[in-house]
Amino acid sequence: MPLLESILVLNDKKCILEQTKTYKMNKQITIKTIALIIAISWLVKPNSVFAQKEKGDIVVTGGASFSLVGLLANLAKESVNTSGSSASISVTPGMNVMLDYGVAKVFSLGVAASYQSLTSKYSDYYDDNGYYFVGNFKTTISRTNIGVRPLFHFGGTSENLDMYAGGRISYTLWSVTGDNTGEFINQFNSRPTFQALVGMRYFFTQNIGFNLEGAIGSPYYAMMGLNLKF
Repeated sequence: MPLLESILVLNDKKCILEQTKTYKMNKQITIKTIALIIAISWLVKPNSVFAQKEKGDIVVTGGASFSLVGLLANLAKESVNTSGSSASISVTPGMNVMLDYGVAKVFSLGVAASYQSLTSKYSDYYDDNGYYFVGNFKTTISRTNIGVRPLFHFGGTSENLDMYAGGRISYTLWSVTGDNTGEFINQFNSRPTFQALVGMRYFFTQNIGFNLEGAIGSPYYAMMGLNLKF
């Protein structure tokens, strides 16, 4: 059985229990990330003014993220590896690019794009008509999320620190390529998504900073990266 089937089905009791554990871990990581953001806002001491808190500021962010899709894929990977199957899977972390423009001192409007993929390699499978195939096969499932994000900025104990909260209204595009795509193409429907998020940026210099976000909703629950301010 191809590995991707185990991602879609996961019907046995063990997988159901593991999904429950994964959801709880996802929730705990989100809570801890948000708590860490709040803690940093109180621990950092004032210095020069570097944070994005002025009208006209442009901040570009590049970062890696963690998602529920990635957790489920890794769960399936471990399940297959321990079963002795010839299938294998590789999962990329989420890759993200954002651009936020300071409309006002306390409000910015930005655009964001995220990408993540998982690839399964396997040696046999049954197609939709019940025919059995043997050989070397590969199927890749990827998702691209593009959206806008309004953010409200509020103060911390340091002028270098930019705390913010807001949302992301976006659209997720799914793609299935490779062998045996017919079985999965109808399982991944492109659709609009919404995300609520809280984050912080700390600028070490006038133009370079570190970014951390915790979120609920697609496309990720935690993200970290670097900022460039113009």
